[in-house]
Amino acid sequence: MKKAGGYLKSPLPLIVMLLIQFGASIIMLLRYIVLYGLEKGTQLYSGETLSVVFIADMMALGVMGIWYYAGVVNRKKRLEIPKEQSLLGAKDVGLLVVLAVGMQFAIGMLLAVWNLFSPELIEEYSNMMEDAGIGTQGILTVLAVGIIGPITEELVFRGLSIEYLKRTGAAFWVINVLQALYFGIAHLNPVQGAYAFLIGLICGYVVMKYRTLWAGIAFHMAFNLYSQVQSGLTDALDSSGLLEGAAGAVVLIILFLVGIGFTVFPLIALHRKFLPESINRE
Repeated sequence: MKKAGGYLKSPLPLIVMLLIQFGASIIMLLRYIVLYGLEKGTQLYSGETLSVVFIADMMALGVMGIWYYAGVVNRKKRLEIPKEQSLLGAKDVGLLVVLAVGMQFAIGMLLAVWNLFSPELIEEYSNMMEDAGIGTQGILTVLAVGIIGPITEELVFRGLSIEYLKRTGAAFWVINVLQALYFGIAHLNPVQGAYAFLIGLICGYVVMKYRTLWAGIAFHMAFNLYSQVQSGLTDALDSSGLLEGAAGAVVLIILFLVGIGFTVFPLIALHRKFLPESINRE
C-alpha cells in the first residue's frame, strides 16, 4: 500500500499546479470581461499572457513552497530522517550553467530537424511562444520565465514528485523517467513537452546525484535565462550579416561545434563525478 500510495501521490503536485494555472487564467479573463466587455476584454486578455503566467507562477510558488516544507522538510524533521549532505559546489554550478547553454543548442538542433518533418507543429509552437511573450525582453519575462517559473517547477517535479516516488523504493531510472514525464505533460503541447522531458531528465539526475534541489534550480534557471540571451544574440547575428554566404556557413559550423562541446563535456564530467568511487572519495 505504501508503494502504491507513493505512485498515486506523485502526479498530484502536477495536477494542483495545472489547476492553479487554469484558475488564474479564468480569473484574469473574467476580470477583463467584467471591466471591458466580452469582445474587448478577450482581446486585452490575449495580450496579457505573460502577466497571467507570472501571477499563476507566484500563486503556485506559494502553494508548492508550503506543501514542500510541510510534506518533505518538516516530515523529515518529525521522523528524524538525517538530512543528505549536498555535493553541490561553486564549480558544479558553473558546470551546470555550461550544460544549460549546451542544451539550448541541442534543443535548437532538435527543433530544426523536427521542422523538416512537421513544419506545421513547429510553426504552431513558435506562434504559441510568441503569443505568450516568452521570447520578449523585459523584467517580467526574466522574473516569470527565468526565476519564479524554474523555482516553482523544481519544487513541483524534483521536490515533491521525486520525494513521493522515492518512498515507493523504485529504481533511480524509474523515478527520473516518471518525474520527467510529468514535467513534459505540464507544458501541454507536444513540441515543448518533448524537450521539457529531456530537460526534466537532466534536472532529476542532478537533483538526485547532488542531493539538493538547488542543483535543479541552478540548471533550470540558467537554461531559461539563456533562452532570453540567445534570442538577442540570434537577432544580432542576423542583423550583422555574419550568417550570410560562405562566412555564414563557417559561423554556423563553429556554433554547432561549440554547442556540441557545451553539451557533451559537462555530461561526461557529471558521469565521472558520480561514479561510485568518485562519490566515495568525496
